[in-house]
Amino acid sequence: VLQVTAQHQEAARLMEEAAEGGVAQAQFFIGQAYRQGRGVEKDLVKAIAWWTKAAALGEARAAEALSQLRRKALSSDQRDRRAIQA
Repeated sequence: VLQVTAQHQEAARLMEEAAEGGVAQAQFFIGQAYRQGRGVEKDLVKAIAWWTKAAALGEARAAEALSQLRRKALSSDQRDRRAIQA
């Protein structure tokens, strides 16, 4: 059951407004909110989209979040390939 407090919802709404205005730090934080489901429904696609915008504006934490996600996906892919080849 998804429980989202009104305070988290309001914070996410304000953060998304700032993100839409082009504030890289806000783009990173709203990406985190979507990844974790804090104030918004969990949505990894939206998180990636916001992190991509933030990284393009030089937000290092967003670039790192994307890099970690990429490494995780690639390591899972390698395990799957090994299992298929066995």
